[in-house]
Amino acid sequence: MKKVSILEETDNKIVMELHGEDHTLANLLAKTLIRQPHVKYASYRIDHPLVSNPIVVVITDGKIRPRDAIKECIVELLKLNEEFREEFKKVLEL
Repeated sequence: MKKVSILEETDNKIVMELHGEDHTLANLLAKTLIRQPHVKYASYRIDHPLVSNPIVVVITDGKIRPRDAIKECIVELLKLNEEFREEFKKVLEL
């Protein structure tokens, strides 16, 4: 089971570690989060690719909590995944 650890959290900032993940998920989260209207900063770092987990940082303008921004991001990603899956199925049926 994958684990997320909250390293720091305030009203407008969250820093979380994604255990067992790499650039794939961290980059997807950061790129999707930064497109949300109340997210001012979303990025990640991996201190060492062989021994470190991604650290994701999200800062909002205070009109939305970072946890809520992440929840909205996940809902958006699930929707995009479903749309992609349906389109891919259509292509394979040709």
